[in-house]
Amino acid sequence: MNPDHDMTPRSETPRTAVELAQVSVTFSRSVLNDVSLRVADGETVAVVGESGTGKSTLLRLILGLQSPDSGRVVVMGTDVNRASTTDRRSLRTRIGMVFQGAALFDSLSTFENVAFALREHGTLSESDIRARVRETLTLLDLDPDEVSGTLPAQLSGGMRKRVGIARAVAPRPRLLLYDEPTAGLDPLTSETVTALMQRLQQELHVTSIVVSHDIRAMLRIADRIALLHDGAFAFLGDADAMRNSSEPYTRAFVEAA
Repeated sequence: MNPDHDMTPRSETPRTAVELAQVSVTFSRSVLNDVSLRVADGETVAVVGESGTGKSTLLRLILGLQSPDSGRVVVMGTDVNRASTTDRRSLRTRIGMVFQGAALFDSLSTFENVAFALREHGTLSESDIRARVRETLTLLDLDPDEVSGTLPAQLSGGMRKRVGIARAVAPRPRLLLYDEPTAGLDPLTSETVTALMQRLQQELHVTSIVVSHDIRAMLRIADRIALLHDGAFAFLGDADAMRNSSEPYTRAFVEAA
């Protein structure tokens, strides 16, 4: 069993998986202004807000694809912006990224898409890769015998989304990043994908950061929700606290959902 995902009870004070400390980012305007956030090991945190509020910028900061103008970004003990190129690449092997449009390789089959990162890591034999792909597709409620040979164009939107999640999960990362996982899906398929995300959290004990506009889904699955507004967090807390918040913008955001 992978020690990163064993069933050992967690301590009362979980390790910090991701920390943003007084982070600021400015483009043509201030996007993030002195933002701080700690995500505990095994926690699911949803980052919500209107378009253009800096949600996706947070993901790029965590991946080391963008540097803050000020502040620190520490991911699984690595100071991302002070790390060497080699250390950043090593860090990314422990992070799974689920893209908004699934971002599957059009010319590769479902099997090859899910196997892609496993082959890039180069730590598993081909037989182990085959077993891991089948195991992961099954985990995402996809029949390996039915979907392994299909191309992305042959899949429904919901199935493409699940294959995208399978590709991110296959290397068994410690951290999963989701960019709008339910965007473009009908309500029933969105519900299915949301339930799968929740199950992955429970079965793999993976830390998850979810950028989403779907506040109703996030109120169900997230341990905490961070609401971005005007470059800062208007709210940071659990679902019950968000539903009962008296802060004007937070209340308006929830009521509009």
